[in-house]
Amino acid sequence: MTAAGVPSGGSSPAVLNAFRLLDVLVQRPGGGRLSDLARELGMPKSTALRILATMCRVRVVRYDAAAGTYQVGARLLEYAKAPLNLEADMVREFYRVAGPIQAEFNETIQLAVLSAPDVTFIARIDSTRAVRLVTQVGRRLPAHATAVGKVILAFSDAAEADSLIAAGLQALTPNTITDPEAFRQELGRARRNGYATESEESSPNLSCLSAPVFGPDGQVRAGLTMCVPVSKISPDRIEVLSEAIRSGARALSAAL
Repeated sequence: MTAAGVPSGGSSPAVLNAFRLLDVLVQRPGGGRLSDLARELGMPKSTALRILATMCRVRVVRYDAAAGTYQVGARLLEYAKAPLNLEADMVREFYRVAGPIQAEFNETIQLAVLSAPDVTFIARIDSTRAVRLVTQVGRRLPAHATAVGKVILAFSDAAEADSLIAAGLQALTPNTITDPEAFRQELGRARRNGYATESEESSPNLSCLSAPVFGPDGQVRAGLTMCVPVSKISPDRIEVLSEAIRSGARALSAAL
């Protein structure tokens, strides 16, 4: 394997050219003519024709004879629907990224995904402090009462938050935000700051900070969260911890 995680062993010019052609075609809903595609890519027409003809046979590309253009084919939809093992990748990279953060601050670090109306925690590294969050992989909590749920909702399509709010915001503690307008303001604050917080909204004596993790498609896929005893939270420390969790979430997003 190379340093970038790509297997060694050379490359195939024909395959590379096929993907170059696809890169152009997916940007053109109306398709492109052979001569235009070849000229744009600096490719001999005979080479472009041979590759396009092959892709037409396997339905990755289709030829519109009336317009004289090549367009992306229906088979690309089958590839687009293929499941990605993104969650396993996130968990693997989580331990690499979160380990140094946990070592520096000795606070519990977790990774969670949205399982509306809850969040599900899929990885964790525990603090070794006597007073710490007691949790486990697979634990679920109502998304609206957690920092990680807030940050995922803040960066998700608005329909996700609308649906959750419409179902009602149940109080887990006296500090849980249950007012729809106050909750929307909280999501707006998370978007502006790049991280979300909660203080004793899901559990007494516990504060959490969470930053969004984005997938290869640019969509929010998870949240990286740090949980700290309320007694250890101060404005100065929030600034330090929030920068650490945002930095970790950026590194995890980049790894994906």
